[in-house]
Amino acid sequence: MRKLLTKTRAGVIAGTVAIAAVFGAAGAAHAAPTELTELHQLSPSDGSRAGYSTAMSGKYIAYTDVWGASVAVSVATDDTLTQWETTRVTAANPPAAFGKRVALNEDATKLSVAGAGVVVQFTRNSLNDWTESSRYTAPADTSRVTRIAESFGEALAASGDLIVVGASNATVDGHANTGLAYVIDSSNGTTRELLPTEIRPGSITGQTVAISGAHIAVSAVQNTDDMLRRVGGVYLWDVSAPVGTEPGFATQPVDDATVCLPSGGGGPAFGFALAFQGESLFVGSPVEANFTGPKTDPEHGCNRSSIQSGTTTQGALYQLDRSLTQQGAKLLPPQHSENFGSSIAVSGETILANAEVRPAAQGEVHIYTTGEFTATTEATIAPEPVQTLRASDATDRDQFGYTHYDSAIRATADAVAIGAPFARSKAGSVYVFGPPMTVSSDPVVTAIDAESSYGAQHTLTVSVTDQNSEGIVSFASGGEDWGSAPVVNGAAELVLDAPLTAGDHVFSASYSEDAGVTVLAEATATLAILQAETTTTLSTDTTLSQGSPASEARVEGSVAGVNGTIPTGNVVIADSAGQALATLPLDPAGAYAGELPTPAQDMSITAKFGGDVNHQESASQPGSLPAAPLKRPNPVTPSPTAPTTPTSPTSPATPPASSQTQQTATSPRLAQTGGNGTWLLAAAGAALLGGGGAFLGRRFIRDRKAAGRRYPE
Repeated sequence: MRKLLTKTRAGVIAGTVAIAAVFGAAGAAHAAPTELTELHQLSPSDGSRAGYSTAMSGKYIAYTDVWGASVAVSVATDDTLTQWETTRVTAANPPAAFGKRVALNEDATKLSVAGAGVVVQFTRNSLNDWTESSRYTAPADTSRVTRIAESFGEALAASGDLIVVGASNATVDGHANTGLAYVIDSSNGTTRELLPTEIRPGSITGQTVAISGAHIAVSAVQNTDDMLRRVGGVYLWDVSAPVGTEPGFATQPVDDATVCLPSGGGGPAFGFALAFQGESLFVGSPVEANFTGPKTDPEHGCNRSSIQSGTTTQGALYQLDRSLTQQGAKLLPPQHSENFGSSIAVSGETILANAEVRPAAQGEVHIYTTGEFTATTEATIAPEPVQTLRASDATDRDQFGYTHYDSAIRATADAVAIGAPFARSKAGSVYVFGPPMTVSSDPVVTAIDAESSYGAQHTLTVSVTDQNSEGIVSFASGGEDWGSAPVVNGAAELVLDAPLTAGDHVFSASYSEDAGVTVLAEATATLAILQAETTTTLSTDTTLSQGSPASEARVEGSVAGVNGTIPTGNVVIADSAGQALATLPLDPAGAYAGELPTPAQDMSITAKFGGDVNHQESASQPGSLPAAPLKRPNPVTPSPTAPTTPTSPTSPATPPASSQTQQTATSPRLAQTGGNGTWLLAAAGAALLGGGGAFLGRRFIRDRKAAGRRYPE
């Protein structure tokens, strides 16, 4: 991933307004929204249709970056929305059309990106670092649904662990382009099919989706009524209800005599844009034409010339409740607007909707209050927008605020992001509008969960929103002080070198401006320490030191943690069948040693470490324990014997009869030394010293013959 630090372009800022929030909170007395200013452009230098799809959560904006290759996530690093850090996010082997749809969950910890037939999910590890965590391919065809993969990912929405995916051109019950949607639970990888019992053939259901908690809205923009008029429609599912519960369904209201309802073509496209706010669902119907005169009147009727003249408007907004009943009036755009409501966004009591202005087809976004829908008894209203937003460098056909079957407009309580994928000669841009980031008198601290392994350095990250750009964040867990870090560009990072034990450690992050004396805000998060991986080694040695039994061999080795830590416990030496042969303790350095009986034949053995509280188990590579060698007798050192001097140099002493008898009984003992064999050696030694060796030899043989002994002559 590549990180870029972007700054506001010269001339973009048109002014700032210091207010408490961009939009009024739901339930306020229909206060007018704060006037917005373009603050920043997110314009990748090598972009391709950047902003084709956008998503926004708090300070984070995700958007198509390079069509088919990457998306980008930008996070505001200051309170004026003029400093942004951007990370380019790519996938391993990205699918075709990667980035055509993007979605963020509410706390911007999970990013979902759709490509052709695939949805890739990324998880945020720190302030703006993303890792691919899951990949979901189109489900296999079923008896009812086929050709799913061709359009799986045409629509995308996310909330918490849930991802809603549209497959609008799937064939259902033999009807082409009928479509459906799926909901994926990323916490367990399960996929649920959102398919009603009675389908609406050819309705391209699932071309647009939206989610709020357990409620999921799915468009059916090409749905036809009993008179074959293309009235569009929207399903509303409650995924908390038992499986098999049918969804609600509503079509465009058809009791308005001034709306065109064609039987061919694309129809009004009711459901083209969807947005939840509280208990309401807002629906865009961007193609419907609302005329003011006779239907066939070329200047005020249901025709193209009337739209171009401005007397007939194109597009409308509807507000529905959770039973899909229309609430209040239908809202129409200003004159000369086309495709009004193809992208919408709602925040608080403010609704934003795009339009194109003829003849240049420049994009613009109109802002209204949601209270205007129900503030009248009229069936149709066309109020003046509270404000109309335009790009500071607008060009013809830049598609500012417009995307096919998705929203190029995203709004939070902090700001508005508007995509323009054809700006800059189709390089694309995302425009950020708003006053400075919401700054209240109470600072906000957000601590981010982290994960590390035993023995490694652990990095804790906290974001801080406060008027004061400086301060200190102190970290602690279980009453133990972990240290502190300064706030830099709205974030504080602490690197822990302390060897925390494996397990989950809940820590607190306390923000102060006076080194912890007065805590202004606090948050908690979890640091998960995983067991460290280990490596176990084994060697054998059959060369033992003198005095060790020849029937034993020495085995030795060590166990080491991946981060340089030292495991504790025992190592089990086992044969190839897993039978334990010995259990050897690890010493303080992680080493072990011991002796094993040598086997009758060569044996394969393995050293197995069973792990401890901080370390994973591991096993060595198999080693060989050789068979015992052939036994050799131990050498014996002769005892020194003093020579016996004969009484006569020519007549050796005659041995006692008892000695002769013992020699006869223990034949042969010529090589024996000491004991009863001493007289033979002594006599021979005396004769040799006296120079009569040959005579003594013959005499010795005759004497032995006389005694009955036979020796070779």
